[in-house]
Amino acid sequence: MPACKKRKPSIPKDVLEPTEMARVMIDVYNTEAKIQELRIHKDSAKQLYQVAEPYILKQNDTDSIQFQKSIEFYLEYSHEFEDILDIVIDSLSLREQIMKKKN
Repeated sequence: MPACKKRKPSIPKDVLEPTEMARVMIDVYNTEAKIQELRIHKDSAKQLYQVAEPYILKQNDTDSIQFQKSIEFYLEYSHEFEDILDIVIDSLSLREQIMKKKN
């Protein structure tokens, strides 16, 4: 019996490619970390992020609608989402190592 291969889903045009999605998620994570470092009240941090999010998305040539559709799409295809998370984690780990070497 042949082994079953997982087929990669066809990514709709209104969904970010995996590398693009990873890049946005990295920027979101970094922004959230910077806001958390401010040690401000949770409600204020949430408001600050809501102000920052459109800039993050614009910087990555996307918008909130496409980003939300992308999240929904990749959550439906958990294997693809795991691949994206691996990219995010690897990138953040590498950045952390570089920062530690600088200090």
